[in-house]
Formats: sequence, C-alpha cells, structure tokens
Amino acid sequence: MLTPDQALKAEIGGSFSVEKIHRVIFRGGGKPEKKQFGGGDEVGRITYFPPRSGHVESLQFLAVEGLEDSLTLRNAFPDHHVLVC
Repeated sequence: MLTPDQALKAEIGGSFSVEKIHRVIFRGGGKPEKKQFGGGDEVGRITYFPPRSGHVESLQFLAVEGLEDSLTLRNAFPDHHVLVC
C-alpha cells in the first residue's frame, strides 16, 4: 500500500522509499517462493492488486486472506480493488 504522498510521486514517475516489499516468485512445477524485504517488525502488511478491468476509479474493494485466494477471486471480481492480508 502506498501513502497518498507516495502515490502522487508514483503517478509522476518520482521515486520514494517503502517500508517493506513482499515479492512472490513463481517457478515452473513448484511452490511459489515468498520473500519479504525490509520491515523486521511484527506489523502486518497488506498487498494490493488494482482492478483487472482497469477501472481504477472503482469504489469496490475486496479483502482476502492469502495470495492464492486473492488471485482466484480477482478473476471473479474484475472491478474490485483487492487487498491481501
């Protein structure tokens, strides 16, 4: 998730720092490799997927637990912003 200031900088192509990055690497035939960079505290993070339809002005949100569920449900709700806990 970006702060409003980070979102404005991202829109104009500026750089900004983030507290933590969650990266998932999919390799053929195996389980996804998950890595987290930064942070180091006990605070939970939320991953964000924009609407698949491209309708970024949509006011519909879907909160989901787990990456696998979020990717499955994202196809069923193409106009929703997806928040992954």
